[in-house]
Amino acid sequence: MYLPVTSIPKGIILYNHGTRLGKLETPINSQQAAAIAALYTANGYVVLFPDYLGYGYIDLFPYPYITSPMMNVRASIVALNNAT
Repeated sequence: MYLPVTSIPKGIILYNHGTRLGKLETPINSQQAAAIAALYTANGYVVLFPDYLGYGYIDLFPYPYITSPMMNVRASIVALNNAT
């Protein structure tokens, strides 16, 4: 979660990335994700960049986002609820 410097955010942006080819491209490891988050937080928004289950810190195969896509939907909902 990336937070703006303002005390009252304008809103929340939830960014669910497309399929990535490697762990270095996931939001937790990506310079591009950090740059996107910096752009929106500078304009007063909270930014959520959840990694798909099986990517990022967790090493699972086959990736659960392929076999159980609803897990990622639930994870995104939880992230939104925790951010509000």
